[in-house]
Amino acid sequence: MSPAGVELFLDCHHRLCRLTHQLLPYGQTLFAAMMHLSRLDAVLIMDDLATFKASGLAGRRNCFVGAPSCLMDVVSRISTSIAEQLPDNRRPIMTSRLFIVALRRFRAADSDDLLRSYELMVEEAGPMLKIPKDWRDIRRSEAGH
Repeated sequence: MSPAGVELFLDCHHRLCRLTHQLLPYGQTLFAAMMHLSRLDAVLIMDDLATFKASGLAGRRNCFVGAPSCLMDVVSRISTSIAEQLPDNRRPIMTSRLFIVALRRFRAADSDDLLRSYELMVEEAGPMLKIPKDWRDIRRSEAGH
């Protein structure tokens, strides 16, 4: 990631923490962003990937955020969805680019979409997550909405 990419991630993380009223591990922000991306149309994702280089978010910095291994299942589902919806696409899809595209879309999403994506992430990753036990049962309305 570039410094701008790190800022993008931190913006997303801060917003999600504020919406959930929790101090969340960084990996949960990335996972929730990928859950959000998995609900978007493949054409939108490919448009973002086509303009990826111009975004200025890629760089030499490798960042580890500690997401559960089942995050790769979400990445696989997104890639499969793109292949099914856009069978003529022959561009390789790099996971690191998908992560940044997910964060860009996550930052632009409305608060309800972010919270729904977080709820889906909790359902998907289940006991693999390090979250307060009482949060597993909290719904969006209890998180301030």
